[in-house]
Amino acid sequence: MTIPLDHVALLVRSVEDTAAHLERAFGLVPNAAKSFEREGTREVYLGPADASGRVLLIEPAHIDGPYARALSRRGPCLHHVAFVVPNLRAFVAGLSGSGWFLHPISLESAEQQRTVWLVRPGVECLVEIVETTDPAEKPNREVESVAVPTRPETRTAIENLRTLGLGGVSASDDPKGQITLGGRTLTIPELLGPSG
Repeated sequence: MTIPLDHVALLVRSVEDTAAHLERAFGLVPNAAKSFEREGTREVYLGPADASGRVLLIEPAHIDGPYARALSRRGPCLHHVAFVVPNLRAFVAGLSGSGWFLHPISLESAEQQRTVWLVRPGVECLVEIVETTDPAEKPNREVESVAVPTRPETRTAIENLRTLGLGGVSASDDPKGQITLGGRTLTIPELLGPSG
């Protein structure tokens, strides 16, 4: 069984400016922005709630937090790709030998939000795995696929995600990564345009 992308999260300077650009350029309708004080972010989903592969825009809410540091270091970029699974414990048990590791925050998030975060040195984004009781593929799809920026020595880690059943993700030689949306494959900077 292939598990489709749930969402693709992009770290941006302004969720409002970027959402307006993506609505004009691609017809992605933004939802209301939400603030998450604990995480230090403002976030906006684009596209209908019943779509898979939605775009999530994340803006740092604090000038000194981890999101602001990442934005300062890398610029607007791919932050994470997310998938939903019916059994988080079973999925995590299957990670052995995949080359992926649980981010330390997963110790807390697995219990509180039924979510784990996967990391891999040399891969320029995180992978979010969320447990849901209804992981059925949604009828609409916004982002068709994402190519994650990787170093040559970590390409197999991305391929291992596919072995684990996670679909719509591949390795990219482009240091900015690529997203396929509406049949068009764009680098992250091309997608975000000047508003990123």
